[in-house]
Amino acid sequence: MKIQAKLIDKFIANSLNDIESLLLYGPDAGLISERKINITKKILGENFDDLNYTHIEASSVKKDPSILDNEINSISLMQERKLIIISGCPTNFGKIAENSLNNKKSDNFIIFLASELSPSSNLRKLFENKNNLAALPCYNDDKYTVISLIKEAFPNKNLDHDVIEYIANNISGDRQLIKKEIEKLQIYFHDKKEVSFNDVVNLLVENIESDYQIFANEFMNKNFSKAIIICDDLLASGEQEISLIRALNNYVNKVYLLKAEIDSGENMLQALKKIKPPIFFKQKDLIISHVNSWSLNSIKALLIKIDNLEKTIKLNSMINASNFLRFFILLMTAK
Repeated sequence: MKIQAKLIDKFIANSLNDIESLLLYGPDAGLISERKINITKKILGENFDDLNYTHIEASSVKKDPSILDNEINSISLMQERKLIIISGCPTNFGKIAENSLNNKKSDNFIIFLASELSPSSNLRKLFENKNNLAALPCYNDDKYTVISLIKEAFPNKNLDHDVIEYIANNISGDRQLIKKEIEKLQIYFHDKKEVSFNDVVNLLVENIESDYQIFANEFMNKNFSKAIIICDDLLASGEQEISLIRALNNYVNKVYLLKAEIDSGENMLQALKKIKPPIFFKQKDLIISHVNSWSLNSIKALLIKIDNLEKTIKLNSMINASNFLRFFILLMTAK
């Protein structure tokens, strides 16, 4: 069955016992990770035994489907329900998944993880069309969802509408990135009775110098060797390759929009005012330098390459995403 995006959290809280397997898919890797954790706790409990939790790469299953069959029908030593995660599922993984689920003789719960899947994907169709299965799309949060997350994070604070709007307009990314920014605000305002607009503005201005922005800055500075070092640090700390690629794509898009305005005859000051969300003052000199050092055609070509990079990583589960991202930056260095 297909679960509507607005009903997914309620479904996870109340309806997992009605199904035997589900598919988490979509462009928001952070949201997929968050929901996977929530489902794991719901199925196995808060303090589950690691022996009841198994993670398998889809690439291994494609080589030997019996790996999945064996895990699905395995029995816990403690006679407890097991949870099996299959990650990196490609769009055409439906037949393998269907065969294994048809041969399922246990009450083990199975989660299949995938990135974006088109409506024609046989994996997506499998989970959308059977009542004992569920497909849970994980799309990037819109502004209204971000506002809900902000309100949930500050239940006992007096938040003005302008404060909430400003925060929602100035944090972006996948669910993990958004929650990290909200957590920074929670820590800062923990002992404060009220959350003032000026305090929020000042804090978010400081946060603009995040590692993601520094990575994008060094890339657009054409300091690719430094960009690789920052990339490695972020990956080593557990950040996702797709998150880095999207952060870079978002910033390059801003540079492109600004460059297009300038090339059409707009002055820099007016062009900057058109960029939404607004460019923070600490970033303005840098983005102006990037506009001046890249031509419109070169930025357009870069956006195409970044888009192809993300698609290649998503559609090829056999690729080492970290190495592929590094190789992409190295190619820029060579050029």
